Amino acid sequence: MSNNPEQLDKLPKPIYHMGIKTSDVFRGKSELGPVREIYGESAKFFSGIIRSKFVVGEKHSLLDIGSAKGELVSEMLGYLPEYEFDITATDTNPDAINGNPAKNKIVADAESLPIDDKSVDVVLMRYVLQFNSLNSQENILKEVQRVTKEIAIVQHGGADSVDSDSWRSGVDQIFHSSELLQLNRDGILYSSQDEVESMMDKNNISYERIQSRRIEGLSQAFIERYSLNDDQIKLIKNILGDKDYIMQTTWIIYPKD
Repeated sequence: MSNNPEQLDKLPKPIYHMGIKTSDVFRGKSELGPVREIYGESAKFFSGIIRSKFVVGEKHSLLDIGSAKGELVSEMLGYLPEYEFDITATDTNPDAINGNPAKNKIVADAESLPIDDKSVDVVLMRYVLQFNSLNSQENILKEVQRVTKEIAIVQHGGADSVDSDSWRSGVDQIFHSSELLQLNRDGILYSSQDEVESMMDKNNISYERIQSRRIEGLSQAFIERYSLNDDQIKLIKNILGDKDYIMQTTWIIYPKD
């Protein structure tokens, strides 16, 4: 296999084990505070943004990138009963997308969406960027803006902007540990808020940062998703140490003029 990063980025994205309790976690259905903060508050937060931008009585197109089984959109629609959406869901995992309730389901890489320019009123993308290389993240952000007609809401969980490499070292160990095989992943980078905004600035992507916060207890999300045993829990907490948190940032991205 080639070690050329540009060639590696063009290879099909691998499908990784998502965890036994992933669907519940993606909905924020958890007794654990960090899991509710990371996942459970997105739907209500996103619905508030949509209410502020769109009127009731018109049908709006909506694209959910990296939709999995549609957990985010399903929860969000509960906060928007009077709104009508024509929903398209995309994901690289065909098994996940097959169980998605969206009307239109597409197996597609976020770097190359089979969707026309400026054709979607509302684009949603939650926690997709960090599971890609930095080069792929830049391509994904350009694709998000390309297909957006009105607004895109992008939520990201990433590294601390202060000494990002030090923060990432723990996460990298977790995803490459021989004792945490169910979590193993390659070709990913938990980019920081500053790194993402630098990419958007470089590509003249118009955005507004609307949320930025530190959420303690990143380990809890891994523990619950993958139902880790006691030894694995101890290991993951030891690896993260004082870096057992994640920086959550949400942006609105606007279409090109």
